Amino acid sequence: MLDDLFAYRFFLAVHNPYIQRKKLAISPKNFKNIFRLERIWLKFRKASEMKDNYFIETYHLIYRSSFEKYLMVFHAREQKKILKEMSIPPLDETMGYKINQIEDISYTEKINQMQKDEVIESDKIHKGMLRANSDEMIRSCLEKPHETYGFFKSEQLVGFGILYDPKVDPNESIKKELDLSIEKEIALIDDQDIMHIKLVIIDKDHRGHHLQYHMNKHLEERAKALGKKLLLTAVSPFNVASVKNTFKSGFTYKKTVKKYDGAIRLIYAKFI
Repeated sequence: MLDDLFAYRFFLAVHNPYIQRKKLAISPKNFKNIFRLERIWLKFRKASEMKDNYFIETYHLIYRSSFEKYLMVFHAREQKKILKEMSIPPLDETMGYKINQIEDISYTEKINQMQKDEVIESDKIHKGMLRANSDEMIRSCLEKPHETYGFFKSEQLVGFGILYDPKVDPNESIKKELDLSIEKEIALIDDQDIMHIKLVIIDKDHRGHHLQYHMNKHLEERAKALGKKLLLTAVSPFNVASVKNTFKSGFTYKKTVKKYDGAIRLIYAKFI
């Protein structure tokens, strides 16, 4: 039953975003055997170095379901394994990374250049994976009500994250792109109580230390301190590292949308 034809049909169905949204992700407990088989089979294929999984990793069921509901599909021993796989260690202070707020507009050029460099790198993976924000947008993100934070090492900026307040421009609202008749909890939250994680970029020479994850958690704490109740973010499905970091930060997948120039984005939400 593990031949290529059956594998193709199984993953084509199980990793189809429409089927996930309409059936599988809504109620994992009703599809326990599918969830369990997917996990077993993906581990087998990885161990066997089978590169063709038909869909990229961000379509795996674990990243498309409520993590709590996903865990309940498995027995206690397997739950412990999954929790260990998904855990991120605290940031090692001996590495010298510090998070500081950036309010000085003189950093605009540096942030913008880091963004442009990342767009070039990401286009090698998939064209349009990351969209460059304008100089004007970057500059505005250094001012209230938005907040921008940087990762510094030896006083050098090596990464940054932007906490964006969508009430400034309703056209930027992620909430309006959701199916609020379905997302009833989100529909009840006032727009004044929502923030976006707009952009997190880490210099390529400083990756591998979970800095994006730790920046996400820092931005979450800042949003809480501001009295916000919901965080929203949009990630490209081709940006596997960002999807994983977003998921491990406690966000839940909500919807796939097409944005600027037809770019596909996955919308994630987290109540805080």
